[in-house]
Amino acid sequence: MPGGRRAAAWLPYAFSLLLLASALTGCGGGKSRPGGGYEESPAKVAVPPLGSKSVEEARAALQEAGLAPGSLAEEFSETVPAGYVIRTEPPSGEEVEMGTSVKLVVSKGTRPKTIPDLRGKAEQEALAILQSLGLEVDVQRTYTERVPQGTVVSTEPAPGTSLVKGQQVTLTVSSAPAYVTCSRCGGRGAVNISEVCPECGGTGTCYT
Repeated sequence: MPGGRRAAAWLPYAFSLLLLASALTGCGGGKSRPGGGYEESPAKVAVPPLGSKSVEEARAALQEAGLAPGSLAEEFSETVPAGYVIRTEPPSGEEVEMGTSVKLVVSKGTRPKTIPDLRGKAEQEALAILQSLGLEVDVQRTYTERVPQGTVVSTEPAPGTSLVKGQQVTLTVSSAPAYVTCSRCGGRGAVNISEVCPECGGTGTCYT
């Protein structure tokens, strides 16, 4: 019918008008201005991975990505050296608007370790404790009659001192009692085993 043909002919024009109206009202990724018209959505960019970079490197990478270096915060870290980035806020990989300020969380090194009181502990136990704290250990030995052989006499620095990972502790361990009975003198005196005995040829000075 003539009327039906005329209606069908108008369909493409009606569809085009609908598309135009949709664009003018902001459908399609933008947003409308208060006074009318159309405004593009802000461009977005992913926060770059900055872990283990220095502060200077991280700031340069942010600026290159179109982002703004933000505030700095510090935390102790057992794995990231002092002065290097631990993480960012927002985190790396998150998409944010261009120009967004990104906070850098920076390592201030390992948390200080407090030397425990190890006096009287067995050598191997004391070594294990200090090494678990990430401290280097230098073992020294001394003669003493006050501390049993193989146990800790003292530490340097003293117990309660704070050190950072990698610093050294001197662990002094008892070798044996300082004085023993001299068998060559028939038990008449005590022998200091760190000296030569002029009286009986033993291993220390014989006191009678």
